[in-house]
This record gives sequence, C-alpha cells and structure tokens, in this order.
Amino acid sequence: MKLLTKEKKLWKRGFFSVGGGDEVGLGSWAGPITAAIVVVDSKILDLDCAYEIQDSKRLNRKKRAVLYDCIVEQCVAYGIGSIDNGELDEVGVKQAISLAFYKAYCELSFNSKLWCHSENGQNTPIDYLLLDGRFIFDIIPVKQEAVIKADTKFISVAAASIIAKHWRDTYMKEVCHKEFPMYGFDTNAGYGTAKHREAVEKYGICKYHRQSFKFGGRNGKTKKDEDR
Repeated sequence: MKLLTKEKKLWKRGFFSVGGGDEVGLGSWAGPITAAIVVVDSKILDLDCAYEIQDSKRLNRKKRAVLYDCIVEQCVAYGIGSIDNGELDEVGVKQAISLAFYKAYCELSFNSKLWCHSENGQNTPIDYLLLDGRFIFDIIPVKQEAVIKADTKFISVAAASIIAKHWRDTYMKEVCHKEFPMYGFDTNAGYGTAKHREAVEKYGICKYHRQSFKFGGRNGKTKKDEDR
C-alpha cells in the first residue's frame, strides 16, 4: 500500500478533510452490517502502527484490536454505523449498507473538529469520501469515489476496514455469542462456517440470524472455521 498517496493528491486538489469508508458483514448469516469512516492526516505516518494498517481481512483478531486502539487514538475523526439483522431484513442489503454509512457519517460529525463545505453548500466534517467497492451513496452529502479493493490501496479506507471489523467482531462476541453460544459467533462472527451450519441444522436460527437469507446455495456457502 502506498501510504497516503491518494489522500495527498486530494489535499493538493483543495479537499480539506478526506475520509475513507468500508463496511463488513455483507455476507454474514447473522448479525449487523457495520460501516466505518476514518479521517486521517499526515501525522499518522509518524506512528509505528501506520505501516501495519492494511485490509482487515489480512490481519488476525489480536492485531486488529491493537490497530483499532491506535487508529481511534490518533486519527482526526472516525464514525461507526451499524444496521442490525432485523432492519436489514426489512430494507434489504443494499439499503442497509447505505444506512450504515450514513450513520457512520453522522457519528463522524460529533467526533470531528474539522468542518468543511460540501458542493451543495452544507457544513460537513469531510469534503471527500473514498469508498471500497462499486457504490457511492446519495444520502451522504459529499463528493465520493468508489474504488475496487480500496482497502488494499488507501490507508484511510484500510483504517476504516479495521475499525468496522473489530467493532463488529466484538459485538458478535460480547452480545450475540453470550446469548447464543451454540452458534460460535465468537469465532465465526456470524459467517457461514461448517460448524455454524451444523448448529443451525440442530437448533434452528436465533433472533440474530438474517431471516431474509437462505441458508444454502450462494448465501449458505460454508467457509472453513477459522479466526476471521
């Protein structure tokens, strides 16, 4: 990853506060979809942890936890938004992602000391948002750019992926697993592992499962049980 290369180019173009955004939990059988937005500046390169920030999927849980604390303490601002499985079932996956990012953006407003003007004249904590994937979100009133695998290219997006992943994993462990330990949410984070499938076949689904998902075929494809 070329640290801050993209962000520096945007700063030079006149964008004052650049945020990176990513979401997790898209293909999970249970639990929320969670999005995070992180704003960084050049000072992040002064941190030893800066060179360890990368796509959260390439990191183990212990490393993500360490980097989460580092990012939260040192970033300019961050926001986290989460849409639970019940609301996801009602509005659908695409709308749930949009709402999760909007919640993250709104939370960013409370955490940020920086305020800018968007293209439509509104006050906003960021004036440019880099996103991982293919979609931008009209509900967020700032200029946006979606890039495939942005979490492997831009440090702000990679930082957001770590924030979202660690927050969601902690929720799955501390809330969902404590209530329904038979599904192994503490290790599979709600994803479709073989052991998770066996538990669903034995116990049925619980209140944290996405009832709009079919537990078979594409959404039910199992993955190896591992520390995701």
